Amino acid sequence: MTPSSCEFTGSTMTFFRNNKRFLRLLLVLLFIVTVVWFTWTLIRIKPFGSTVTFHMPITTKLCVSETADSELTLATLHSFLFLWKTKDVPCRRSYQTFNRFYSVVQTHGEILIESEKFREKVRHWLGDNETLFKQVFSQNITAIYNHYTHEETLFNALRSKRPVSQPEVSDLDYIEDIQGKTKADCDFCRYKEYTAHDLSGRLENRHAVTAANTFRYDRMHQLILSRGHHPLQWSKEQFMAMFELAHQWLLQSYKSEPSYIYPLIMWDVLPHGGASQVHPHLQVVLKSHRYPGNAESWRLAAQEYMREHNSNYFTDLISVYDSLGLSVRYKSSVAIATLTPKKDNEIVIICKDALLDFYSLLYYVIRAYVDDMKIYPFSMALTLPAMDQSTPDMPAFIRIITRGTASEIRSDISSLELFSFNNVASDPYKLVRQIKASIRKRDV
Repeated sequence: MTPSSCEFTGSTMTFFRNNKRFLRLLLVLLFIVTVVWFTWTLIRIKPFGSTVTFHMPITTKLCVSETADSELTLATLHSFLFLWKTKDVPCRRSYQTFNRFYSVVQTHGEILIESEKFREKVRHWLGDNETLFKQVFSQNITAIYNHYTHEETLFNALRSKRPVSQPEVSDLDYIEDIQGKTKADCDFCRYKEYTAHDLSGRLENRHAVTAANTFRYDRMHQLILSRGHHPLQWSKEQFMAMFELAHQWLLQSYKSEPSYIYPLIMWDVLPHGGASQVHPHLQVVLKSHRYPGNAESWRLAAQEYMREHNSNYFTDLISVYDSLGLSVRYKSSVAIATLTPKKDNEIVIICKDALLDFYSLLYYVIRAYVDDMKIYPFSMALTLPAMDQSTPDMPAFIRIITRGTASEIRSDISSLELFSFNNVASDPYKLVRQIKASIRKRDV
């Protein structure tokens, strides 16, 4: 060891011996910094919850509305957005919030049809409507992208006019035929003989009963069977009974397995809607660690939004849809006709908790599909707040879509929806009018 290094070591030791109070203070400061850093890291990576809890906002001022010479549709939304940002202060703020969520791009797709025979065929497809026929050659396409869920939907009004093969029988005749043929041998109608149940036994009420799915999705997976066989003929009381039993099973399962806290309820109706059985049945899943699939994607989107804006994703989303005229309030719940639907006619229903109003609104939406719009297959997924109340920023929400013609052989889902963007023909403004009419008609 060189003399200089010895001198340095000795002087350092002498310094610390003479400055014990400084050393202790330094260690305390280092400890505090470490604790603060560790705590902040935990907060940042905490998978659920936030300090910004969800609340239902007061109805926001309508900022986008029809004019005397222009009907408000998704195809005209782009021009209405320009007017929106020039209005009063509350509307300008709402417009800024809209831009947090969405980007809207309108483009034109041009084609040339040289064959006179094909021109006549296209004109016939469009009901000999000359206005629509002229639009074929320069088509307006609206693309809407959600910056947080990363969902994108393209809308072209003319696609709803394109020809589709007509079924040999009407949808109602097809449904009556298939429900009649399947009733005699339906396993769910004879659930005691032809379904399994959990080790804890079955849960039952007047209109529904539980059954264990023979081939489970996950450890905590249950079926809720309606006591009636017909896929569409059920009363509001029978409808409510299925969801009451689903909640009862979720609560019982959570008590037996407290680490399973993230619930999801799914419902597909009719084979074209993805149902394996004609008999009405819910699929109920309870998971540990995280929400299943797209529900988790929406939770992550809400968490990212909260970090960036210190505001609740769902609360602000509802305010935006109020301003757009795309929301329907029903007591403590709201239905929005989303701008980025997964498939046609998607409605998102949101409520702080899954209360009676929440399920009543769902019932009115479904009856609008089935009885008013005459679209019979549908699919839905219902996400509930965590069973241990660890997600105050997450409301209960439902995503529900229609699935096209019941007797159609062609699938309504393609590689486009599976691996790319969503393409829809339905217009959310027309859908909102249908939901409002359904509530007026049935909320008696």
